[in-house]
Amino acid sequence: MALQMFIIFMFSLFRNPTALRFTSFLGFSSFIFFVVLIMVEYFLLCARRGTCFWDQQPQFEKIRWEHLYRPNFEGLFICLPLILYSTACHPTAVAISQDIERPTRRRIRKVMKGAVVLTTLFYTLVGTFGFLLFLDDTKQNILLNNFENSYAIIVLQFAFGFALTFAMPLNISVIRITLRLNDLILWKHALFTFGICACAYVLASDVQNITTAFGFVGASTLPMLAFMFPPIILWKFAPRMKVRIRVGLMIGVLMVISCCGSLLYQIGYFRGTIQTK
Repeated sequence: MALQMFIIFMFSLFRNPTALRFTSFLGFSSFIFFVVLIMVEYFLLCARRGTCFWDQQPQFEKIRWEHLYRPNFEGLFICLPLILYSTACHPTAVAISQDIERPTRRRIRKVMKGAVVLTTLFYTLVGTFGFLLFLDDTKQNILLNNFENSYAIIVLQFAFGFALTFAMPLNISVIRITLRLNDLILWKHALFTFGICACAYVLASDVQNITTAFGFVGASTLPMLAFMFPPIILWKFAPRMKVRIRVGLMIGVLMVISCCGSLLYQIGYFRGTIQTK
């Protein structure tokens, strides 16, 4: 852990985020490997677990309709922030437009739609095949399930750890640029970067499940950043687009209310879990 934080701190000292572009390729490559591997592992292990959808063996637990569809508000409140966190890529539209050659509206829209479609497809494949393999034994982090000591899964875990380690400096660089603190003198630059790394270390040490972190971000700051600020910015710079502004604000208000309800529900749920223990 100490070595990992040292690597994150050293790479976070880069002032130019373009020097860390390789982290995007690492993350995307690891995710593609993740999707393909989960699908392959399903077809390799489903016969031993009796969860092959084409061969339901009587001595194993069968795939039932309840496994595929469970209408309850608890699942909806917990999943909504995670879904928003996974697909809310429009806050990065400005950064993407700066990297695209000839950034026309059509080209930017094509890139954003493609990203949402691919993300939805990948998450659907991983969720479907991962859950069908383990059913009720599925853990929130699918990589923590028993894949019978698969070497490919071990390689994937290291690949994800490597990619996430080198993705953190990019996020820290974006934080400094957003706060306009990227041009400080060297010792202040290093001190501020170290403070961010220390805060990240404390949070990572305290939060035991990454789903909790994603759910909290998706239910708190993300709705404002992804759904409320865009129509407000559009109203500021393009006030004539009244219909789009009103629709955007209505969607934003709906998302904020829903996510606030999810956040309050999760806080109450975790309190009840702690009191039970």
